[in-house]
Amino acid sequence: MSEAVVTICTDEKATAQSLLAATLAQAGFWEQLEKTQREKKIATEAFRILIKPDFGFYELNGTTGTDPALAEHLVTLLAKKGYRQVTIADGENGAGVWLENRDIHSLADLAGYKYETPDGIPYEIQSLSESPGRKSFDAASVLKDTSLSQHWHDTDFRIVFAKNKTDEEFYYSLGLKCLMDILPQKAKYYHHYFRSRPEEVAAALLERNEVDFCIIDAYTSNHGMQGDRHSKPLSTCTFIAGKNILLTDWAAALKMGLDPYCSSINSYALKKYGLPKKYKVNGDLTVYDGWQNVPRLLAESVQSRNKNPVIRQLSQAWLQTIDTDIFPFKNMADAQVNKFIAPVVKNIDEHPLAYTALVSLNYLLAGMQNFIDSWNTLYNKEKLVRQQTELGFDVKEFSTQDFEDIENYITPLVQIVENTVPDKNGLKWRYIDESVLFEFSRTLPYDYTAFVEKVDIANAVQYMFDNIGGIRVPVKTNRKGEIIYQAERDIYLPQPNWMTLFGGKPIDVCKIEVLRYTSKSRAIYWRTVKSINQSADFDDGMVSFSAVQKGITEIKIVARQKFGLPLFWKVINIDYVPKVKDAMVSNAYIQFFSRTIANFEAAYEGRNPQVGKVPDAAWGEHTPYDHPLQAEQFKNVFAFFSGIAEKWMGKRNAEAGHETTGEEDDGYRHFEGNKKSKNDPAVVIRSFITDLSGTLKKDIDYITGSK
Repeated sequence: MSEAVVTICTDEKATAQSLLAATLAQAGFWEQLEKTQREKKIATEAFRILIKPDFGFYELNGTTGTDPALAEHLVTLLAKKGYRQVTIADGENGAGVWLENRDIHSLADLAGYKYETPDGIPYEIQSLSESPGRKSFDAASVLKDTSLSQHWHDTDFRIVFAKNKTDEEFYYSLGLKCLMDILPQKAKYYHHYFRSRPEEVAAALLERNEVDFCIIDAYTSNHGMQGDRHSKPLSTCTFIAGKNILLTDWAAALKMGLDPYCSSINSYALKKYGLPKKYKVNGDLTVYDGWQNVPRLLAESVQSRNKNPVIRQLSQAWLQTIDTDIFPFKNMADAQVNKFIAPVVKNIDEHPLAYTALVSLNYLLAGMQNFIDSWNTLYNKEKLVRQQTELGFDVKEFSTQDFEDIENYITPLVQIVENTVPDKNGLKWRYIDESVLFEFSRTLPYDYTAFVEKVDIANAVQYMFDNIGGIRVPVKTNRKGEIIYQAERDIYLPQPNWMTLFGGKPIDVCKIEVLRYTSKSRAIYWRTVKSINQSADFDDGMVSFSAVQKGITEIKIVARQKFGLPLFWKVINIDYVPKVKDAMVSNAYIQFFSRTIANFEAAYEGRNPQVGKVPDAAWGEHTPYDHPLQAEQFKNVFAFFSGIAEKWMGKRNAEAGHETTGEEDDGYRHFEGNKKSKNDPAVVIRSFITDLSGTLKKDIDYITGSK
């Protein structure tokens, strides 16, 4: 077994270009390049190389992206070895939704890429958001409907050249997060941080194993509480390089003084794929002198805030430090708000009051979102958004016998519950190892043949009440084309729904299933093999459709379930009041499965039985700024709180010496400023809130697209 190596080179006296060359030599880059070339049997002059740098620039000479001079120097080093088919490429940045000049060619030009190195060596720049190729992911992937660019497919050797920087949400942003930008969607934060879970997206890309080498530009790093948003350079005179992108990120995170698992993106991939079985770190892992990381409180507040896609997008636009001379805003409201907010939050590393204000604002917005989610879960489920996920496990790990054994496991449970006396609600149920085993059945006035033609038994689990997302993957079919083995992952709202008020988790379970067909019945048996969020210890069972008599179909559901409880209910422990617990259990299951039967009826009648709405897969690709959620969730909220802030702060500002200087034709008021010191954080924040309240009331129509 070959040893995976990551190399860390630090030299305060070396130039960036010379240190990069030395790092590549020590990391075995050239040997890896030549090995790949030999395996593919392609001549040097025809061997195609793609360099994927970090294009996260928002201002001239910013340090939030890979230094263009270093990317061009890598092109020069490759050319000296005879490799001249070199392309620098990236997908379009998510900021293109709200900023101009974010297409890859304009961005590259403004960032300092010249299409030719200082040595006169030409190279191409390509957009990975263009020229979609073949479908790139299998049916079990969260990206199953995504096609990577043909520019990526047609490359013989791929290099990720990431920036060494912190990230306010994920603690650090290195190779794996940089890799996510190769995806073609323009509105990346909507599609890969909301429609899908970012950790699953990154893992799907990593699974393709297409990155041949990873380099991290840590010569001039970007640290601080908002390293992905604001330039705060720190001379660290280091490059980190290796073949394995996870191992390279691992070493880079350790150099920052971080637990490599603190990033949910990298943690998920590390737990799913792990580091190489045999690896070595060459170099000094001592933490950079003077390095400042993201505080946990800030990161957690941002994670909570960003659960809402509109808040995430508005936060990106309003908090980002931007040179608007080169990247003007598409929307006047964003420009106005950013003008006030960005300078305030830029220096949160040095100003405790500004830091506290940002964290408080994050949690306030998160609280609003939690309230909306809880309200919708209880009373307005059609407003919830269905979740797109990966399967979450490798179905190849399960043999034919594993599938066949599911029925052998469920059948005795069916026999046990059939011989259980019904309770006063008519539900047959009992406890088995602290799990609830129950049977629920109903007869429907539908012809069996017509019913099974319209309601596929393979969909039975996904038709359960309160299913809010997941994925179903057929594994094997019989000669008639009927599915006999399948795998699926299902996500359900917290059960009972009121558990959401106590922090109850969604139920997230991965299952393998076997299906049986006879002339008079169809059945699906399932067993849970994994719970991604540890929300369930058991969720096993069966559903059958049977012909009872002409024009009558019986649906029977038998299941064994044990779901995790929120901390509050663990402390209360109602096991000590069994009559109360039994009544709650019986009532909850009666309600849940009565509504499940109603879902089957809806499917038979051609109505959609599932809750929630499917997020728009095309949003942001053709229309720049018209997401309906803005109007639905934030128009009235912002207008309401802006009015309160204006009335309250107006009085305070008058006392503090604010005077208006008049109103222009566009209706915006302009302020002379506070007569106290402009550097006083309290004055800055108070002034900002006052000015923002008036601006928001004027510009809310632009945000919602109603003007």
